[in-house]
Amino acid sequence: KSWSRGERKINTEIDSSLGKLTFIDGTGKYKVLIGSVCNYGIKFINHDDYSSSFSKNKCELSNKQYQTLIEK
Repeated sequence: KSWSRGERKINTEIDSSLGKLTFIDGTGKYKVLIGSVCNYGIKFINHDDYSSSFSKNKCELSNKQYQTLIEK
């Protein structure tokens, strides 16, 4: 599990946003991400029966972070 905080860029649309994501906590192998800051884009989809979202995060990882995350 991981916990992060997103900060949206000013004047981006309500149904889609760009911003920065900061990892604030994690368990297991995700602890290595604490303090990492990543760019993100998100698109919200609202229908009568449900709402959903799609997002993409781009993070620059150190070799240590990468190796930790790909280990099983």
